[in-house]
Amino acid sequence: MNIKAAILSVLALLCSLCATAQYQYQIHPVDWKELKTLVKEEPERVRELVRRISTPQRDTTLTYPDQIIAYFGQSLLTNDSEERLVHAMDQAYSEENYAEALAQAEKVLAVNPVNIKALIRAAYAIANMREAGDESHAHEEGQGYYSRAIRLLDTIAATGYGSEEHPFHVTKIADEYLFMGHYLELDAFGSQSLVDCCDVFELGKGNRLYPDSVIYFDATRVLELEAAMFGGGK
Repeated sequence: MNIKAAILSVLALLCSLCATAQYQYQIHPVDWKELKTLVKEEPERVRELVRRISTPQRDTTLTYPDQIIAYFGQSLLTNDSEERLVHAMDQAYSEENYAEALAQAEKVLAVNPVNIKALIRAAYAIANMREAGDESHAHEEGQGYYSRAIRLLDTIAATGYGSEEHPFHVTKIADEYLFMGHYLELDAFGSQSLVDCCDVFELGKGNRLYPDSVIYFDATRVLELEAAMFGGGK
């Protein structure tokens, strides 16, 4: 089994366990008003929770409310300021310059340690480098990036069920696709539409992890950031 297959095997197992668990436990929808107050009044608490959710070994004392404060609160602290670096990372990866993609991913994570796309890009970059014979980064390092990504995808899973009444909450459009592809193992997405503050995907059919034919994501934060980008305020 090559390194990418090994990483993906571990990822699939974790996804299966986490996605099954989301239907068994209480969900924790994001209260943006409450979270904004917390970030304003206790930013250091948010940063400390971000540090804890980003450690190489999972901090098992973190609760889902803690994880939600960390992941969604970080969005309020950085306001997508890492996106220019994300573009450079994606460009390098598309050109199969994996060493540069990894370097750019690390820059993204220095700004926003909970950027899921950067974590997954870093893991894949290391896997591709090692497959090509470059062993400057250990297999365990790539797995570490994956593990961190899973914690964050699991945090998204804890915010809803994907239904109209209880959508999953996200901070980036990219996270919708990463969540569907890497967490729920959905490999085909149909039409996408914006309904009120939700991005809605027609799946055609679900799978063993997500049996429904449609999935809802609360895009409140995505829309807020887009409005700020185009001069509509925060």
